[in-house]
Amino acid sequence: MTHQQFIHLLDRLSQDRFALTALDVQSFGKFQQMLLSSFQTTADKDAADKFYVQDWYLLGTDGCHLCDEAYKLLDQVRTIALVPPVHQLDLINAADDVLIETLGVMIPVLITPRRLLCYPFGAMDILALAD
Repeated sequence: MTHQQFIHLLDRLSQDRFALTALDVQSFGKFQQMLLSSFQTTADKDAADKFYVQDWYLLGTDGCHLCDEAYKLLDQVRTIALVPPVHQLDLINAADDVLIETLGVMIPVLITPRRLLCYPFGAMDILALAD
């Protein structure tokens, strides 16, 4: 996926928070890889295992009460369902300004291998992804 295609998908997402659901698994995987690579510093690029594609990521910012609530919700869901590890990513650490501008108004954002969920989402949405 090119950077231009990535930006185009972010633009579509900014207009419709469900826009990425139309992507096939392979295309979403490429989008996910590019999104996660935006959070790697130059030093991290040598550590190929920093981001695991099967793990889940909660994208937010420090001090965001909605992000805190989403993380608590994920912990609650973990008591009844098998949910992969969830790592928190701070949007401010993204290397791409367009990514920060686009997703900044949608946080918290849950990134899984199959789907990206923009707030609001609930326990049933998370459970559907845990299958």
